[in-house]
Amino acid sequence: MRVTQSMQQRQVNANLGRTLQVFTKAQQEASTGNRFDRVSEDPLNASRTLFANADQRAVDQYRRNISSGRARLDAEESVLGQVTEILDRAREVGTAQGSGTASAASRLAAAAEVSRMIDQVASLGNATLNGEYIFGGHASTTRPFDVSGSVITYAGDTGVREAEADDGYVIPVSTSGQELLIDTAVLQRLVEMRTALEANDDQGVRTALGELEPTFNAVQTLLTRNGARGRQLELAQARLAAREGSLDATIREARGADLAEAITRMTAAQNALEAAYGTTSRMLQLNLTDYLR
Repeated sequence: MRVTQSMQQRQVNANLGRTLQVFTKAQQEASTGNRFDRVSEDPLNASRTLFANADQRAVDQYRRNISSGRARLDAEESVLGQVTEILDRAREVGTAQGSGTASAASRLAAAAEVSRMIDQVASLGNATLNGEYIFGGHASTTRPFDVSGSVITYAGDTGVREAEADDGYVIPVSTSGQELLIDTAVLQRLVEMRTALEANDDQGVRTALGELEPTFNAVQTLLTRNGARGRQLELAQARLAAREGSLDATIREARGADLAEAITRMTAAQNALEAAYGTTSRMLQLNLTDYLR
């Protein structure tokens, strides 16, 4: 088969196009540090990158869940700490007013102080975070506690919020008002002490004081549980950090180009491209000479 000048020209142009593509790809790798931009360029590593990116998005969501759960636990810890201080003060009042040296007047004044304690505890039970009642359970838009005289009303439920801290791993991050003030009988014990003080009943005061002890211990148990949940979140956070580091390494390995290698390929491709341009130029000059003849 006779090789014509037009066939040679097409071959030269095809070689030039391929060489230009190689140069462009090498130049892109050298400038961006990425081995590929389209899945079709490297399906295997592109797939690894896509899965790793999806996993990273999941890790980001778990981080947000942990942060939200941590904020809730911190808010609850603050409330539990304040309830502890109030109970400590109530025990002091009960000890002082349950003695035979206390008077009806001092007990009446102490009753007024305990009444303020009841209001403070109820207010703490109605604490909010980001516009939601912390201790309402799942009924987070309903004011959970109301105290009218000796009647204590809880309008929340026993629902517990959870934070998904990893794939299928959830951590409870809330305490319901039922657990906080009803099951522990904090409000009930304070109401009983106030009633005994108002009645100038020293035996009733001592009885109420004795009943405060298991209530105090129950609140401390909730504080301990809160701390344990916080540690679970911290451990989950640490695991996510390690996982994120592994994912970053996977993405760098799958997507990242070897810079020195890319520069070498780019230089070789540039030389080949210049040679191809030279060949094309000479071919055009020969064609023009033939035409002029």
